[in-house]
Amino acid sequence: MGVDFEWIQFSQFDELNLELGANGALFPSTRIPQDWHNTFTAGIGGDWAVCPHFTLRASYQFYKSPVPDGAFSPTIPDAHQQVFTVGGTFHFGRQELGLAYGGIFYEDRDITAAMNPAFNGRYQVQVHLASASYRFRF
Repeated sequence: MGVDFEWIQFSQFDELNLELGANGALFPSTRIPQDWHNTFTAGIGGDWAVCPHFTLRASYQFYKSPVPDGAFSPTIPDAHQQVFTVGGTFHFGRQELGLAYGGIFYEDRDITAAMNPAFNGRYQVQVHLASASYRFRF
């Protein structure tokens, strides 16, 4: 079993400076304020050898979003996230077969005060990941 806590100083990300070259006339400002907040992540996970031929794994992680409504952008539609993973490994002599699933569930966000009014709206995001692996030991 493991426990994880992480503090991230996103407040250092004050602005995004863009080098637009010849496109400068199309974009009056090449400096986009970000004003992200400091944040944290916390999680727990573990594995359990159910029997000599099967190991089960599971975890949960919470990510607190650093992105305020004013700096929100659909290019990074960030929100608080809850991440669940589950998987297992089947052992057969020198061979292993692994299967895993991960679900990332973002908190819905209603943005009404974005820097760019075109970004205002309701954002609902989910990510589902699945993997399979095979291993042979020589």
